[in-house]
Amino acid sequence: MNESIKKAIKAMRSFQEGTNGLYAGEFNEEIKALEEALKQQQVAPVAWMTINAYGEEDDIHYENPEGHLLEGWTYKPLYTHPPQAKQPSVKLRRGDILRCIETDELCTVWATSTTHKTLVKWSGNDFTDYTAEQIGELFWVEPKPEEPVGYFNANSDGKWEQSDSDDGVPFFAATSQQRKPLTEEQWQVIANTLHCCITRSQKNVIEDAIGIKE
Repeated sequence: MNESIKKAIKAMRSFQEGTNGLYAGEFNEEIKALEEALKQQQVAPVAWMTINAYGEEDDIHYENPEGHLLEGWTYKPLYTHPPQAKQPSVKLRRGDILRCIETDELCTVWATSTTHKTLVKWSGNDFTDYTAEQIGELFWVEPKPEEPVGYFNANSDGKWEQSDSDDGVPFFAATSQQRKPLTEEQWQVIANTLHCCITRSQKNVIEDAIGIKE
């Protein structure tokens, strides 16, 4: 998987740099998403969940199923901890939880306004107004809790088996931001730059890394 992603990044960059600025930035978002996917893969998954052609979860595998999937099938890696995610730059909403960088105290977004100010509620019913710049400098946005795909325990052979209760090790699926599919023209650009045809399997790897879901 890593090699396919690296080749796609190289192809996208080569195309952008070789068009005299005509298509500068054409693949910036895709390159960024692929680079983030490579960072995520530095943490090794403990298992993989196969997904059938209808988008339904099928089974847990303990060896990477890449290259052994039926047509139209995909898979997602599973981890014993949620993969580390980059702090998202999203619009704050009422109810979002913020953590003060300096004091580690939690507070709640109480209201936002069209003037880009955020009203924050502290413990003890204290309220404070902050600008968007102050929010970025003083707070972290607390991530919403991840739901595990299941709980597992290791058997005598060292293999993971799914538990009927929540007393095992939780497995989490890697998550990625949804993006629009690449166009046929963009796929052709990548293929031309690599001087080869791109198989459906390679497309699946790249699309999954970028966060594309049909």
